[in-house]
Amino acid sequence: PEAALERARLLWLRHRSAELGVFCPFEGEWDVQQGFNGPWTHQGNWQHAIDFVKQDPTSGKTFKNKGIELEDYYAFGQGVLSPVEGYVIGLYAKAADNPIGKVENQKNWGNYIVIRTLSGAIITLAHLKKDSITVAVGEYVFVGKKLGACGNSGYSQEPHLHLQAQIGAELGAFTHPFHLINFYVK
Repeated sequence: PEAALERARLLWLRHRSAELGVFCPFEGEWDVQQGFNGPWTHQGNWQHAIDFVKQDPTSGKTFKNKGIELEDYYAFGQGVLSPVEGYVIGLYAKAADNPIGKVENQKNWGNYIVIRTLSGAIITLAHLKKDSITVAVGEYVFVGKKLGACGNSGYSQEPHLHLQAQIGAELGAFTHPFHLINFYVK
């Protein structure tokens, strides 16, 4: 099995064609705000990413009240779960959550976690809530382990969760195709 795994990893590295299946990084109902080849930021070499939000099923809004406070947003503070098994190879947890409508242009990812799967694929989860990350670099995580909470850090105008598979371990590396393996569409 180890030899087959290594062959698959090398094939992926050489051809960048194998598509990775990942679990949804949350519990409950979430919606896709921006998918692959999105209208705003998921374009070109970074096209394989998904932004998730929570919406009111009746109104379709992502917030309650007037939507001017972070706590008005249904996604804010919700648990973020590991979508893969692997090792945490990078994280940042000290970026402030942006006020609604403002973005951080210097640290686009805000608070993030980077995981290397056992097959060598790299997953990044971004825009997490300040100081919510509950894992450490080097820690092994399993699918469904709570990693932190959804926030509004980095280049984020409203609370959402960014998920991408990427080609290298460097933050902001080109993205790689992936698909979700545990979801349903209403």
